Amino acid sequence: MTEKLCQCGCLNSVTKKSNKYIRGHNRKNKKISNEHKQKLLNSNIGRQKTQEEKIKISKSIKRIYNDPESIYNKNKKEISEKQSESQINAWKKDTHKAKTKECKKRQKDINLKNRKLGIYDTVEYKNKVSKKHKELWNDPNSAYNSKERSNKISKSMKKLFLDENYLKKYRKGLKTAPNKSENKIIKILKTIDYHRFEFVGDFSIWIGGKNPDFLDKRNNKIIEMFGDYWHSEKMTGLTKNKHENKRKDHFIKFGYSTLIIWEHELKNIDRLTNKILNFLEV
Repeated sequence: MTEKLCQCGCLNSVTKKSNKYIRGHNRKNKKISNEHKQKLLNSNIGRQKTQEEKIKISKSIKRIYNDPESIYNKNKKEISEKQSESQINAWKKDTHKAKTKECKKRQKDINLKNRKLGIYDTVEYKNKVSKKHKELWNDPNSAYNSKERSNKISKSMKKLFLDENYLKKYRKGLKTAPNKSENKIIKILKTIDYHRFEFVGDFSIWIGGKNPDFLDKRNNKIIEMFGDYWHSEKMTGLTKNKHENKRKDHFIKFGYSTLIIWEHELKNIDRLTNKILNFLEV
């Protein structure tokens, strides 16, 4: 028995004997009128696709994307330009703006309703969000862990830290009291009767987008407190010496000499006191 082929010329076999075409192939290379398009659109409004249909569409799209000879991949640049242009034109329309506004309002109402019902405060919801975040953080291939994202954030934060108005707002939302390690350094400075150093680690002073911990304005000297974990090679991606030199070089540009104190050095107060005294005498 000879195999019956689709008459559109795709060379695929037709499953049903009574059909001339594979479903949908009779419309290939035929232009559909705007009126007909609108009818098709209206017929699909409010209709939910079955799981079978979704899988079929997904397979079809994947096949087009993966086929280097497909129209999509041959005219990729042209298609993306057309899509971009049509999106921009859509955003300019008042109808699109009204729909966006309505959608945002609807989402806001849902959020308010959920807050009133206490859905966001339930252990179930918090665990769900926590689980999702952990999956993203632990996946090295996720967009969250991409170098592109981290570089983008780093670039934008460096720019913001040079803005005085932003720094004032930033300071308001942070804990500004000295931590345990910084308090120990304050005690050492008092014992050697050296009061020229002022604690500025409360984000009160910024030098080229960096906030030092202790500052001696008169002698242009800075003392920095480095935590063993947050300033480790694992967190910074730099060796101890490179990380220290990077911070020192930054403040040198503004005429300051810097002493770096590591958290583990606080275990030996006498040795640390001598280190500070040697720095002050230079």
